[in-house]
Amino acid sequence: MAIKPKVSVLVPAYNVDKYIRKFLDSLVNQTLKDIEIVLVNDASPDTCDEIIAEFLTDDRIKYINKTKNEGLWMARQSAYEIATGEYIVNLDPDDYIDDNFLESLYLFGKENELDIVVGNVQSVDENDNAFGKTALHKADGRKVLKSDEDYKVLLGTPYASWFRLFKREVMENFKYNYLQGELVSYTIQFCDGVKVGVNPEVFYYHRKHGASMSNYDKSAKRISESAEFSWDGIHRKLALLKALPISSSNLRKTLYMYIFRVYYSLTMITWLEENPSKEYKKKVGRLLKKELCFNSKNFFKFVSWFKRKEQVFLGLCLMGFDEVVLKELKKRKSN
Repeated sequence: MAIKPKVSVLVPAYNVDKYIRKFLDSLVNQTLKDIEIVLVNDASPDTCDEIIAEFLTDDRIKYINKTKNEGLWMARQSAYEIATGEYIVNLDPDDYIDDNFLESLYLFGKENELDIVVGNVQSVDENDNAFGKTALHKADGRKVLKSDEDYKVLLGTPYASWFRLFKREVMENFKYNYLQGELVSYTIQFCDGVKVGVNPEVFYYHRKHGASMSNYDKSAKRISESAEFSWDGIHRKLALLKALPISSSNLRKTLYMYIFRVYYSLTMITWLEENPSKEYKKKVGRLLKKELCFNSKNFFKFVSWFKRKEQVFLGLCLMGFDEVVLKELKKRKSN
């Protein structure tokens, strides 16, 4: 029986030939050698295929070279289906990681029998210059999360999956499929029986690139094309999220506020492309508030758990000033 690699790294690639060589260098030179790298070229029209070919002499790499673009989530699912590692991590090839990123997270996870291990995130610009606070700037060293209070630190991190190691067994237990999206995998952190730890000592470097206009144009188009943000899609996603087992009332209410913030802001971004009627916008806002129990009582009880920017967004939405937020998004898109 073949021995499983310690970590499977799942990497979708599309239009990233400017960055992918630096990323792959950071990956093949990891101090943790017992890894499996699953690369998926999602029919990228640039030179990603040629660059990836330079690294295929490394026998730890499995390569899926698609002839038809199927999108980020299908690419990740395709990689997941052939991955065999004890832990799974999703990485994006326009970013990069510390040389000891995987080893540090893996060893911390094994030592503490963790189901999910959360690393740190540092934003960088096109020239790799760091800016802004790190995702775990409030964390006081490595820590296994135990109390509701401990989980505050997760609400300060992005909901993206690229700096978290997930035990494969846990993903299978929750019947996770990548087409369910990252909010579901994010929410699993808060579920009953899932043991989570944070390690702020190693970094995932998340590249913020492009002008605001191109970023918003691309995001609006990409998100608006997702069925997840149709009326039926919203209902399906909310049902999926609410079905996950979270017994702590505090964690559940706080998490629902966070999900409201993420889901409503992403929905607003789709409106930059679609421009629906004012009545439809109100209808979506009312649905999300109702389904996620977003009200003044929960807001004032838990608002201190959130970052300043999120506090402002939640406050405006609670008071019915959603259009102010949408106008600001439109302003940023046009700048």
